[in-house]
Amino acid sequence: MSPRHLHQSLTAILCACLGMGLVACNEDNQPGTAPSEINPALAATAAPLFRVATAGWNHSCAISQENLAYCWGNNARGQLGTFDRVRRFTATPVKGGLLFENMDAGVRNTCGATDDDKAYCWGENLPSGTWTQPRLVDETLRFVQVTTGFNHFCGITPEGKAYCRGENTDGQLGDGSTVDRATAVPVAGTRNYRQISTSDYHTCAVTPGARAFCWGDNSFGQLGHGNTGGGSTSIHGCVPPPYSAILSSGGSLPEAHSPVRSPPMTWPTAGA
Repeated sequence: MSPRHLHQSLTAILCACLGMGLVACNEDNQPGTAPSEINPALAATAAPLFRVATAGWNHSCAISQENLAYCWGNNARGQLGTFDRVRRFTATPVKGGLLFENMDAGVRNTCGATDDDKAYCWGENLPSGTWTQPRLVDETLRFVQVTTGFNHFCGITPEGKAYCRGENTDGQLGDGSTVDRATAVPVAGTRNYRQISTSDYHTCAVTPGARAFCWGDNSFGQLGHGNTGGGSTSIHGCVPPPYSAILSSGGSLPEAHSPVRSPPMTWPTAGA
């Protein structure tokens, strides 16, 4: 099975914040050789209370009520942010003491936006290499929401502009090319976006007017413009109904993808 299909299957892991702030997981979170749990199991009894969680390929992360990040599971690429590559079977603090507003666990990496609008990633971050600790995505840009896919990162600035970096073989960065980018580049066009989500090789985002747009690989019609193909360097308007949020990876909770400063999302009937 290809990494793309593995990601689509394994990111079906769902971690949900329960009413008391505890985290429960079902399906096989594959932290190593530990057996699967048929019923939801408490992810970390000794950990603090969490307000949001995100599940990657075979690792999971959560943000505590104090905005500290914790991760557990596979750590072969440093995706837990613990300055090493040792697997963790319980929630372990991400090193650095950064305070996160939202985060997203990808296939072999993790990214988060801090309370001062800085984006950090750790794990495998092509074409820049593998990082075992959080590193700034960009020294100058600020981000209120971030998302990470197989080998690319995207984020939304406080002004609503979308930027992406990383692998771009299928045009998943949305800059009109298929050139890999080591630094974040703006998504083509003049649109503002309120929320963005990445998958293996494509990206989707929602505008303030509740319109969905997608770009990148379209082998299975995942760009939503009515057929396959024709997506590598173009940004396509997606299915007609208005949207308040979109998930293209299937592995993270909507709350983890929503800019924290946005007002409560509604369902407007018009807009671009």
